[in-house]
Amino acid sequence: MRVAIIGMGTAGVSVLRQLVKHEDFSKLKVDVYDDAKNMGQGVPFQNDSSELLINMPSKKMSLNLDDDEEFWKWYQQQTEFDFPNPQYLPRFVFGHYMKSHLSRYDQQYENLTIINDKVQEIFTNSNVDDTKLKYYVCTCEDDKEWREYDYLFLTFGTFSYHDPYHLKGKKGYIQTPYPTYNTLDHVDDSDRIAIIGTGLASLDAVRYVAAHHPNLPITMTSRSASLPSVRGKMIDIQFTHLTKDHFNGIKENNYGNVPLDKAVALFLKECEDYEIDFQKLVNRRTGHHIKDLQFDLNNETEMGVFQSIIEHLKENLDWIWNSLSLRDQELFNQKYSKMIHYLLELNHTSLQVQSLKAKRLLNINKLIPIYINRDTILFPLTQKRASIKYFINARKIIGIHSSVDSTIIIFDNTTLLRTEIPYTLVSKKWQESLTLAQIIEKTSAY
Repeated sequence: MRVAIIGMGTAGVSVLRQLVKHEDFSKLKVDVYDDAKNMGQGVPFQNDSSELLINMPSKKMSLNLDDDEEFWKWYQQQTEFDFPNPQYLPRFVFGHYMKSHLSRYDQQYENLTIINDKVQEIFTNSNVDDTKLKYYVCTCEDDKEWREYDYLFLTFGTFSYHDPYHLKGKKGYIQTPYPTYNTLDHVDDSDRIAIIGTGLASLDAVRYVAAHHPNLPITMTSRSASLPSVRGKMIDIQFTHLTKDHFNGIKENNYGNVPLDKAVALFLKECEDYEIDFQKLVNRRTGHHIKDLQFDLNNETEMGVFQSIIEHLKENLDWIWNSLSLRDQELFNQKYSKMIHYLLELNHTSLQVQSLKAKRLLNINKLIPIYINRDTILFPLTQKRASIKYFINARKIIGIHSSVDSTIIIFDNTTLLRTEIPYTLVSKKWQESLTLAQIIEKTSAY
């Protein structure tokens, strides 16, 4: 059986890691494709300036779901790289960590072939009434040579940047800042530089240009002008008040629900235990973006604890949400909608950006799903002006059933939610959310 993996960055190496674990891997003939420059590293983690750092602590980056510190352990053992502050390492180091796995597999398995060519064309073919497809991959420009496969993984990663202002091809416009050490190759020292966007890629460009270009200041512009939240010093969090046991006790005296005010009180106790002023931090934004960024930088310990609490809350939000009554779910949306915005901010995006992205990718204009991260894709089931607003995490749904006059949503913790919203609408929005996640995760950096 022949298998092809197209693209050998984060996703491609991860797929290969899972394949080699299979007991029948030796029976497969596996070909992996990418150009020599990106083979095993991908575009986001290609060889680049050491000034471009991973935006997560080194001990939290890993391709191994069972070992969060695998990358850190690899760095400690290798001898090629040595940085004075390894808590946040350059991105290309993670690329070499991935590439080391590919190199090891290449030496270990004779049934693995590395093909350092870009794929030019892919097509499928099957006989009439035959449900088994064959995949054909071509790497030559004249389409004369093809390789046939039984299975094919498309893991080609990041697409070209969107060009809303139609600047591509115009003199002076640099389409991508990567690799950054080539960004200024055709820029004169006297040239003035402007950067469109204020996200993570823009910050990469700013860091490099500010260090290597004499004509400052640099102009940055975007629709929101807001900068990404600074990730503080994250810590391990364990809730002792906002727990399932406490919720079960409260439910016994509240007709199977947990009142919102009691849930909030338990959460604030968690914050107090970690000496966090929740109201101060969640409302800390002043609208002065540089001062807001400086506040985060000056309070990295406090911000890290706060962010760690929010991350832990996010991991438990499904059973918390499903313990609230419909009325309290509505109140939550009205009073704590900033929480959704903050979850997005922690993942370096915004509600406006994610809404526009979802509209464009799905070609829809109503009830737009919001992609927060791989574990959280929220979709609304009622319009903005509805008296009761639902936001459902599509990742937590394992089934939807139609009843006589209602729809039953089944979550992965066996919780049931009954709603009068039609089954067809719930099912459609669930599928749209999963489709959105699939598109984003296939076309985004790790």
